[in-house]
Amino acid sequence: MKKLFITAAAIAFTTAGVAFAGGNTSIVNQGGWFNGQATTQVGHGNVAMTNQSNFGNTSITGQLGAHNFAGTAQSGALNTSVTGQMGLGNQAGTIQSSVGNYSETNQAGVGNQSLTIQH
Repeated sequence: MKKLFITAAAIAFTTAGVAFAGGNTSIVNQGGWFNGQATTQVGHGNVAMTNQSNFGNTSITGQLGAHNFAGTAQSGALNTSVTGQMGLGNQAGTIQSSVGNYSETNQAGVGNQSLTIQH
């Protein structure tokens, strides 16, 4: 019964877009109109890159582990970027231009770095 539950949970998380273990890479490029996007990564050495342009924008990235990197670039319209990282040595970068802007970066752990540019 436990094996069935664990297998079902793993399938549910995988189909929900959750990346487990280390060295995962997520690259999302969205252009035009309503945009959106969410990435969750668990492990170490993961990379999440999101590029969004023109109109709705929005990006949410969550990473749990060590030495992960999250980068978000948004241009034009309503913007928004929320990045959460828990672990050590993580890095986050956000650049937003024109109109709504809003960026929230939460990092828990030691030796994390964050850079946000808005114009």
